[in-house]
Amino acid sequence: MGEMTGSDVVRVLPRAAWGADEQRRFADGEERWPPAYATAEALVVHHTRTANEDPSPEATMRAIYGFHADVRGWGDIGYHHVIAADGRVFAGRWDGGRAGVVAGHALGHNIGTEGIAVLGNFEDTLPTPEAWRSLVSLLASRCRALHLDPAGRSGPLGPAGARRPYPTILGHGDCRPTTCPGEQLAAALPRLRAEVAAARGPAQVRPSERRQARAPDSTAALSRQRS
Repeated sequence: MGEMTGSDVVRVLPRAAWGADEQRRFADGEERWPPAYATAEALVVHHTRTANEDPSPEATMRAIYGFHADVRGWGDIGYHHVIAADGRVFAGRWDGGRAGVVAGHALGHNIGTEGIAVLGNFEDTLPTPEAWRSLVSLLASRCRALHLDPAGRSGPLGPAGARRPYPTILGHGDCRPTTCPGEQLAAALPRLRAEVAAARGPAQVRPSERRQARAPDSTAALSRQRS
């Protein structure tokens, strides 16, 4: 995703800032995971289960990229954004310069959502204050851009036959059988929603705008989804 600009949004560092090898996205001259696009209606919070207060977040980003792109075979990183312990926000999934790229962070729920991960393991602790502030700011910025109510509900979302509404801001474990984003961060989601709502401000939510660009589920997109 490209770097955001403007006085009311958080700065997102481009993929080059963490050393993304863009050749990794290609095989035999063809893009391994061609981008597809859909307007997000919900924001999914993750942890990466990596070291807390990581001294080298750029190296960790490259390791996650390699795991998603090569070990899982997706061809790219599965998160839209990743937040480091020091509060820096890194761009994740390559978007081709367009908004609304579909990533691979929650199996069956990738279309219509954005995945925001915090580097670290939050089973026993919360993110650092710096990471928390950036998480709040980034979620507020995305809610403004997408006309979402941080304290509301969105959807229905999910795979065919199991679509249902979700909180606008949810944890990975709210839509999949996983402990992500960790016990402590999952328990803090009500506080997170309240802080994001305060940071977002009272701008009007316009559901029709966020639904009109929805793309249908496809076998190709679902085959690359992250569990």
